Amino acid sequence: MTTLLSTPPIPQQEALQPLSALGAGTRGVIRGTEGLDVDDAALLRAMGLGIGSRVRVFRVGEPCVVAVGGVTPHCKCGGLCRIGVARRLADRIMVAVQAQA
Repeated sequence: MTTLLSTPPIPQQEALQPLSALGAGTRGVIRGTEGLDVDDAALLRAMGLGIGSRVRVFRVGEPCVVAVGGVTPHCKCGGLCRIGVARRLADRIMVAVQAQA
């Protein structure tokens, strides 16, 4: 299995968690993937779930529903699109949780 999305260096203070482990309302930044094949990685990028993307969990479970911030500047939803991600993919998306304001 080939991983297409490479993981950039992670600051030591940043603990990563799988997207599937986050609770509803949790915000974070995608920092990497673990064990995704080329097709799955391309699908996630096409949906706006690439390295550095900001996400917020709206629904936990199958599928995991997340809002993706700033998908495109032309997005009619104001740059905050909600998409469903299969659990098998959400388990492999590693997220740095952002502190709640």
